[in-house]
Amino acid sequence: MAKDLSAARLRKLLATATKEQLIEEIAVLFTKFDIVQKHFLLKLQPPDDSSVLDEYKARVTKAMLPKSTHGEPKVQVARQLISEYRKISVSESSLIDLMLVYVECGVEFLHNLGDYKESFYDSLQSMFEATLKLIQKNNLELDFVDRCQQVVVKCNNTGYGFEDEMAFLLKEYFKSQ
Repeated sequence: MAKDLSAARLRKLLATATKEQLIEEIAVLFTKFDIVQKHFLLKLQPPDDSSVLDEYKARVTKAMLPKSTHGEPKVQVARQLISEYRKISVSESSLIDLMLVYVECGVEFLHNLGDYKESFYDSLQSMFEATLKLIQKNNLELDFVDRCQQVVVKCNNTGYGFEDEMAFLLKEYFKSQ
């Protein structure tokens, strides 16, 4: 049944409901789903989404920087958190901030541990590139150039040509910086 429900069909269904029915349905969603609560929290209190952003930053950091020296970063968990935040965020700048936290924590993990799986480097590199694209798309280069440069600097002495790839991406997207 879920496959048959499209956004257009849902809009038609909602158009037949009364205002009171719509309010009640939204209240039920708000009560049942944490992500709906966060969405409305951000929507009703813009532009300060710092409390929600701080929560997501802490969760991404926890996933990417295991406390144990034998622990592994939970890349999929961290990426899922970013995906979830993307859905509720009202600020592209906040999303960029969270994406950079992912990369920064990953680089810190590499420095704490030393060499690691090539797929981990690839994940950090792809997130960094996605972040740079979003920065460029929103003309936020001046807001994030220093932080992105620091990421590249901290990539020194890592494996798989990672530092060179990250520096190349930075130059590619921040040509004028």
